[in-house]
Amino acid sequence: MKKSLLALLFAAALAVPALAENMWIGGEFSYNHTGYKGEDSTSVFYIAPEFGYNLNEKFDIGLDFFYDYEDQGEDSLTSFGIEPFVRYKIFEIKNFDFLIKGKIYYDSGKYDKSDETTTSYGIQIVPVVSYNINERWSISAILDFARLWLEQYKRDGDDELENTTCYLEGNKGTLASIGFSYHF
Repeated sequence: MKKSLLALLFAAALAVPALAENMWIGGEFSYNHTGYKGEDSTSVFYIAPEFGYNLNEKFDIGLDFFYDYEDQGEDSLTSFGIEPFVRYKIFEIKNFDFLIKGKIYYDSGKYDKSDETTTSYGIQIVPVVSYNINERWSISAILDFARLWLEQYKRDGDDELENTTCYLEGNKGTLASIGFSYHF
């Protein structure tokens, strides 16, 4: 028993560095403020830590956890969610990589001043441009103005709302989210 446990620990110790070589950690963030003269303004803050693994030269898989805060004037909405994703590298030019990121997401939110809650899930496809600063660090722009969404949304409370939508548009008015990654 001790020999098999020792062999298992030894195999795990050898496998972790080999797997870590293809892994990365990072994340993305964005902020948008929209205000019109004589009307309420809206502010949106989004942050999403990310963990990923390079399957090969073209495909990556990963997982985002996100926090989203929307100040909507009269009330504000705080949401948390999870997004497993797949990325495909379309082509590269020198230090630039051009990718498509497809993700499945689920989020749950609560309005601060009311008892209303939201739940949404869906699929998103978004273009990404990444610049490799060196072999360990990269910076990326997640091009929010060109997201393709398929979403199921439900809002519980006094004015219950449920809808399913499919659309191509920007994410809450932002042009891009900025992301950073560290590659092991």
